[in-house]
Amino acid sequence: MKTVELRRHAEREKDADALSPEGRAHAETVGRTLAADYDVLFVSPAKRAAETLALFLRGSGQQLPSHAVVPGLLSQEEDRWRSAGKAAGTSRIDAIARQDPDLVQRESARLRGVVEELFERVPEEGNALGV
Repeated sequence: MKTVELRRHAEREKDADALSPEGRAHAETVGRTLAADYDVLFVSPAKRAAETLALFLRGSGQQLPSHAVVPGLLSQEEDRWRSAGKAAGTSRIDAIARQDPDLVQRESARLRGVVEELFERVPEEGNALGV
C-alpha cells in the first residue's frame, strides 16, 4: 500500500518565509519521532517548508531520498488564510472554516487534486512525506 504523510511547516518568523528559532528546534524534535523511511519527499516552494523538511531529516537521521518541489503544495491564498486565521483568533482549520467557508472549501478541493497527483508519483508499497 502506498502512503503519503502530509505535515505542515514548523513555526515561522512573523512576516517572513523562514522558520523561527522555536520552529527549527521543533522540526528537529519531530524528526526524531518519524518512524518511516521515506522513498520520496515532496516540498512546497516555500523556504519554511524546505527548512522544516531538512530538519525532519536531520532529526531522523535519514538521508535525502528522491524528492521534488511541488508548487501546488503552496497556497496562492496565503494572505487570505492569514486574515481568516487572525479574524478567527486561531490557525485551527475548523475555526477558519467558520470564518471563511469558501476559502476552506476551494483550497481543500485544490489540495485534494495535488495529493492525488502525489500518490501517482509514489512507488508501489512506497512511503512519501510532503511538507
